Amino acid sequence: MNMMAYILGSFLILCMLSAESQSIEQYSEVQRNYFLSTSELRIKNDFADQIKLHISDQDSIFIRAKVLLIDDQNQNRNDDFDVSLKQTGSVSTLSFEIKNLEAHHVFQKSGSDYDPQKDKKEKALLVGTEIDIYLPKDTNVEFESNMGEMHVEHNGGNLLITTNNRINLKLEKSLDANLSLSSLYGELKVSKNLNIKSNDANEGDFQILASNKKANFILNAGGVEISLITLGDIVLDSK
Repeated sequence: MNMMAYILGSFLILCMLSAESQSIEQYSEVQRNYFLSTSELRIKNDFADQIKLHISDQDSIFIRAKVLLIDDQNQNRNDDFDVSLKQTGSVSTLSFEIKNLEAHHVFQKSGSDYDPQKDKKEKALLVGTEIDIYLPKDTNVEFESNMGEMHVEHNGGNLLITTNNRINLKLEKSLDANLSLSSLYGELKVSKNLNIKSNDANEGDFQILASNKKANFILNAGGVEISLITLGDIVLDSK
């Protein structure tokens, strides 16, 4: 009888520990909708593992975030995820922040880390957050992202992206644009479906325009300004 009680008790404890572990690693979905009253938008991200920018037919910004934040005490901190939109003059600023917690960020996908406070190495935060942002057409966007891979559907306006990771940008074939591409360590790859001519190497459906340097190109007749600055690869594809 005592042995049966011991086995049953051990089983219940294991179930409780398993349930606790699952709840700690549980994602939360956050949605926000903001009316955009300006044509200039700045976006700042310090911690998302992945960011995707999409085109919207609305005059508002819609945000859907899949959030996972776990601190070094193994506590779920998803509720500390925060989004805000502020307007100063003709510019709106969209910010993603973590409230009430100062720690260096360890990214779930890459395993790399980033220390926004420069002195918080003794505290760690596991980050597995993915953010989708839907933007109005022709909005001029300036995006600063310290970490996280970026997937961008160009919305027709001027675009400036500064990041430390890979940038994947999709463009309309008929778009007239001036392109400034800069990668410190990666390659600049452009789909052969886009009207950019180059004598550089080919790789399947892409041409490698340059490696480890800055290059300027004209798409079709030239027009909107697109500037991409990163440490990683830049890949331009057609929609």
